[in-house]
Amino acid sequence: MSQEDTPFFSRSPSSHPLGKLTDAIKTDLPEIVGEVITQRAREAGMTRAELMREIACYWAVPDLMDKIAEQRRSVARGNGARFEPDQRSTD
Repeated sequence: MSQEDTPFFSRSPSSHPLGKLTDAIKTDLPEIVGEVITQRAREAGMTRAELMREIACYWAVPDLMDKIAEQRRSVARGNGARFEPDQRSTD
């Protein structure tokens, strides 16, 4: 299985396609910005840290993140339920 075909499972220590998550950035934000981030993270079903990681990655390497997103969509399509028409004859 090639690296492009490897499925990525959520919350495993090596699941991020850009590699290990070893760098950390901490910054102070205005309260209103923090509130919006919290709200948007909840809406997306993510933690604040996950949302901020996605935002930072898309800002830093947008083309690579678009490629990763397409790979994730491809995996999701492959894992989804498939429609199979009824093979019975209607005679």
